[in-house]
Amino acid sequence: GYSISITHPHHRFDLPFLTLSAVVDTDNLPNTIVFPFLIKKDFEGIIPEDTPIAQILPFKREEWDSEKSNFDGTTLNGTDIIKQGYIRTYKHKFWNKKSYR
Repeated sequence: GYSISITHPHHRFDLPFLTLSAVVDTDNLPNTIVFPFLIKKDFEGIIPEDTPIAQILPFKREEWDSEKSNFDGTTLNGTDIIKQGYIRTYKHKFWNKKSYR
C-alpha cells in the first residue's frame, strides 16, 4: 500500500544533473529502482561520491474523493490568514508535529 515520489533533491540547483521525477509503487516492483537523470550541457568530470541524486518521499496510497466549492467572499483564504501576523505564522498556525516510526 505504499508508493514513493522520486524527485531532484530540493533546492540543489548546484548539482551537475537533473533527476527526473516519478511516482513508483514500490510494493509491487520486483526490480531495483533506476533513477533517470539528465547531465547538464557544460559538465565535464566525475560526480563526487556521496552526492545526493534523488529525494525520495514515501506515502501511503489511499482512495479519496475530491471536493469543490464556490468562493463566496466571506471565507478567509490562506493569504489573509498569513497577513494577520508575519512572525512564525506557519509554525504557530499551520505546522503539526510529526511522528516517524
